[in-house]
Amino acid sequence: MQNHQGELPIGTVTFLFTDIEGSTRLLAHLGDAYVDLLAEQRRIMREAFGHSEGMEDDTRGAVYKWGFLPPRYV
Repeated sequence: MQNHQGELPIGTVTFLFTDIEGSTRLLAHLGDAYVDLLAEQRRIMREAFGHSEGMEDDTRGAVYKWGFLPPRYV
């Protein structure tokens, strides 16, 4: 697993996008605890996909994007 910092891969890449439904409402309700919620969501995703030949590509806000190379590992 790696966070995308360099050049994008060449060839076929499969992307998984996730989002937390109602994240704006959750942020308003949870306040500072929302940071812990995001950290737990990312931990779960990294644990689930860490064995793949993929890479974490984007973790902006409640969005989480993972790219798999080659796609047979999805």
